[in-house]
Amino acid sequence: MNSIKILCLGILISLLWSYPAAAQNKFVDSILKNNKLTADIEAGYFYYEHTGSDIVLLPSILSLRRPLQPGIRNSWEIYQNANHQNELSDNPLIHGAGYATLHLCDYVGQNFDILASLTGELRGTSYGVYNTGNTIVYPELRLRYHDTFDVFKRKLSVMVSAGNYNNILIDEGLEFYNVDAEALYYTISYDGFTFEHFHIADLLYSIGLNIDDALTHSLYYTTHKGRNGVQWRFGIGFDENDIVYGPNTIPFSGTSIQLYNSGKEFRNFYDAYAALIPDSSSRMYLQVSNLNGNAIMTPNTNALLIGAKKEIRRKNFSIFCKGEIRYYGSNFKNNFNEDVVYYRNTSQGAVATINASYGNSIGPNLYPLRNYAAPFSQFAVFTEEQFIPYSVGGATLYLDGELRVYKKLFFKVNLDINYMTWFSPNATASQITNSASFTYPFYKIGIDFQPAKNIHMFAGVTNKGMNLDNTYQTFYLLRDPYIYFEVIKTVKGFLER
Repeated sequence: MNSIKILCLGILISLLWSYPAAAQNKFVDSILKNNKLTADIEAGYFYYEHTGSDIVLLPSILSLRRPLQPGIRNSWEIYQNANHQNELSDNPLIHGAGYATLHLCDYVGQNFDILASLTGELRGTSYGVYNTGNTIVYPELRLRYHDTFDVFKRKLSVMVSAGNYNNILIDEGLEFYNVDAEALYYTISYDGFTFEHFHIADLLYSIGLNIDDALTHSLYYTTHKGRNGVQWRFGIGFDENDIVYGPNTIPFSGTSIQLYNSGKEFRNFYDAYAALIPDSSSRMYLQVSNLNGNAIMTPNTNALLIGAKKEIRRKNFSIFCKGEIRYYGSNFKNNFNEDVVYYRNTSQGAVATINASYGNSIGPNLYPLRNYAAPFSQFAVFTEEQFIPYSVGGATLYLDGELRVYKKLFFKVNLDINYMTWFSPNATASQITNSASFTYPFYKIGIDFQPAKNIHMFAGVTNKGMNLDNTYQTFYLLRDPYIYFEVIKTVKGFLER
């Protein structure tokens, strides 16, 4: 059999060798004539340093970090100090950390393209040059096919893609938003109607949502623009969430992780949503969801999102503002949390240094440096273990703006204010008003020098700390402001949906 393969290979090489050079060039040109390859580089460097204490503020219900895993808590030294306060644990930004990403886009003809990127991260200069424990390279890619056909004198559009998606937003963003995913995604659109399918491969081992596979099916209608450019969007959806149920724990065992699963179940969402789109820079939206088709009048099986956003861009200033109100019933969000995600190494002897959290910034899962710029809000914020008995509500005000001070110098402010409240699912209106609550008022304020397009050199203060200790990529609220520096070259929209 091998001799036949070698003979065939020899014949093929002989044919190609004897093929005229001009004909070879013509053959190659025919393949590449519609092929367009573009490249761009994204990069960032971040550093912050405390001006006072390292105290972080947490709601009392969340003050015990990794509550079900005392071994991890002790090894990473994320327990409370003698004054019953929590402190910022070691993370790359304390030491100065940076990344660079090479983005490639290969347009193969008019209907097929390949997006690919390769990122290298140096996660802290204090750990030493070429420190292998805090240096990592990882790829991302997406393949996409899209086409449009004439059907009964109207356009039928088809798009199919698979791979990485950064900062996803499904429907209006009630359940799946502000997270990265690997998925299969396709849409079919005809005369204002669109069917959309998103199959996320895993939300259990990436952000600890305890969803092995999430399948979303959405059908919506977008009206034609009115005289003033106004549009409406109305939709319904059905989401299948493949939940792993207990016991599903990874006990700390020193040098290994063991996973025990006893079965699965589907917890399905039925969604309805609507949006008013006055123009390309404004949006008002609403989404409601019900668990497993339960009685709508049962509040603890429902979820709700109401939001609005606006962007203004002028020569000397720009501002983006978004406000949202959220509610997740106790039964609706139940079992959407699992402690199987680690952004640090879990082996007790993995890091022979000051303690097991110092210089320990890469675990079975990775918290990419670029995601430090992400918003705080995501579904996992409302599903933490300690919130299981409660219904949870929240309100978010997100604002990002800049004002030109002089030529290429701007005053920049970023506010990410999140109010949370939790209460018994049987609470009355007055009891909800007096329920336990907490506010995360994250900010970043300072001066931003922009020497060229998409280049930002920022110096200022922040109270937002990188949190590698939780089961999803989130932040610590610092009690005292930190001095903060960053240099970023951005590439807009790459791998975003």
